[in-house]
Amino acid sequence: MNTIVPLDTGDDWAERLRYLQIDEACRGRLRDLRPVLLQALPEILDKFYQKILCQPELREKFTSQEKISFAKEAQARHWGLLFDGRFDDHYKLSVDRIGSAHYRIGLTPRWYMAGYSFVLDILQSVVVRKISPIVKTPAGDQFLVDSLRAVSRAVMLDMELAISRYWELLANERRSAVDKMIDRIEQQVTDTVNSVTHVTGDLVHSAEMMTCVSMTVDVNSQNATEAAQSALGSAQTVAAAAEELHASIDEIATQVQRSAVTARAAVDRMQDARGVVGALGDAARDIGKVVQIIGSIAAQTNLLALNATIEAARAGEAGKGFAVVAGEVKNLANQSAISAKEITQRIGTIQDASRSTCFLIDEVSKTIQHMEQIATAIAAAIDEQSAATSEIARAVSETATQNNTVTSLMADVSENVSKANRASLAVGESASRMEETLASMRKLLTKAVRTSSAIANRRQRRRRAVLLDIEIVIENQKYPVVLYDLSECGALIATDISVQQDAIITLNMPSEGVSCMASVVAGGNGQLHVHFCETLPAPQVDAMAAKSIRHICELAKSDHLSFVERVSQAVNGDSLSTTNLATHHTCRLGRWYDSVCDEIMLVLPAFFTLAEPHREVHTKARQVLIALEAGQISLAKTRLEELKLSSAQVVFYLDRLCVEYLQENKIINN
Repeated sequence: MNTIVPLDTGDDWAERLRYLQIDEACRGRLRDLRPVLLQALPEILDKFYQKILCQPELREKFTSQEKISFAKEAQARHWGLLFDGRFDDHYKLSVDRIGSAHYRIGLTPRWYMAGYSFVLDILQSVVVRKISPIVKTPAGDQFLVDSLRAVSRAVMLDMELAISRYWELLANERRSAVDKMIDRIEQQVTDTVNSVTHVTGDLVHSAEMMTCVSMTVDVNSQNATEAAQSALGSAQTVAAAAEELHASIDEIATQVQRSAVTARAAVDRMQDARGVVGALGDAARDIGKVVQIIGSIAAQTNLLALNATIEAARAGEAGKGFAVVAGEVKNLANQSAISAKEITQRIGTIQDASRSTCFLIDEVSKTIQHMEQIATAIAAAIDEQSAATSEIARAVSETATQNNTVTSLMADVSENVSKANRASLAVGESASRMEETLASMRKLLTKAVRTSSAIANRRQRRRRAVLLDIEIVIENQKYPVVLYDLSECGALIATDISVQQDAIITLNMPSEGVSCMASVVAGGNGQLHVHFCETLPAPQVDAMAAKSIRHICELAKSDHLSFVERVSQAVNGDSLSTTNLATHHTCRLGRWYDSVCDEIMLVLPAFFTLAEPHREVHTKARQVLIALEAGQISLAKTRLEELKLSSAQVVFYLDRLCVEYLQENKIINN
């Protein structure tokens, strides 16, 4: 309620009176006319309010006879002070009340200036009717003129003072609205900038990490390059040794093949030698037989010779017997000759066989020598293979060592690349959070401007703060959306769907049993402003808001308990990054809180008080994770306890908000 303070004092007030030529003579004339004017005043006021009630806009401001009677009484008292001609503090206070009342009920100057004109006309008529019959002289005419001037000047002064009070209050409201808007903008901008600062800090931290990682990757890459070059040299040595080994193996294969062929030839020669030796055996057996025959013949020859000798000695003349013996001896001699010939032949055969054997033996010896040469060549090739194998083993060992170094360095490179990827993801997430925060700042600035005063508020009806899951139908396609703001005439919808301005859509609210058509007034930044084609009943909107506030509070409490649990699990070892944390603007409660434009909700103590602990919950959560990243477990646990306390406050104020909102709306509805 506005406190009434007189407009002006001192020289300014006196200057006003002088400017309107309200001097002592004018004041005296007003006091003289006061009885006549007050007597006519009831009839004047009756006519005045009859005229007012003919105007629909003015009639809405005087909805009962009680209000009209009260206004008449107040005006009668005020006109009495005006016609008293004192223009003292009592009058000033009264005219301030009049101007304040006009401002309070929204009566713009055009209406009450017309009202002053109407009343002034009647007052002047009253003066003329009362004075003209009494005074007929030129001096009397001057008296009438002075009287009319006094009344006109007094009415003009009163109108000027009332208008001045109206404009002063309007200017005060505008200044207050601007101050309030500035305060809200400053608060919201400061809050949002703090959030952006946190996100920017994460970006800077991630950027520094990426710089360190890049430097490490660069050093490791150089080391890996050197090791790779060394490994390349070793690999080239291995390749050359492998080529030599391959050539040696080919040579060995060739020699082995030749050795196999020679061996097979030696086997064949040995088989031939065995044949020759067999032939020699057979010849030896034949010689034995011949020798036996020769022995037998020799024995017989000796015996016969002995007998012939004996017979020759005894018989003398018995030479005939000797002849027989001699014949036998001759036969034996012939046989011996034949045998000797055969022996000679057999010996020749044996000699031939011996020569063949010697030749074959020589061939075998040559073959063996050749095999020895092959074996020597194979041995030399094996030596070369052994040397090449040793070189390969050394080179392979060195290569393995270098490969281990490269593997280790590449593992470091891989780890650093992973860190770089995580840092890059962190930068991306932080940038997304910054984008969300900046988008939130845009909405907060708009809200701050629109809710700073009635002048800036484009809605003609009260906005109720709701959070309803509904669906919209656009060209027979259904889309789930969230309703944040609701009045009898329109709503604010959260969605990323792009819809053209003036498009007609259908809003389905199954939980409320409501389906209505609406036109899109504006869109962008994830929001659609819609205007209902048919106005919703105020009681129904109030009921939806009352139901929604309970749903909002329960969801917000559930969200915060889950949020605290996630951070607690991070302290116990689960993975959670600061970039994965929503801010107090981007969480579900924050998005709803920032969208509230309900003037009833905005002034509730719990609503205003909720902001600080809610901000602390998200700030403490971030501090917990930063402490964990730094390995400061004790500090993280301390911050976690502080987080739990702030979360408990959030839950408490959510419960209080629900109670306060329902109580306030119950009073309004009554």
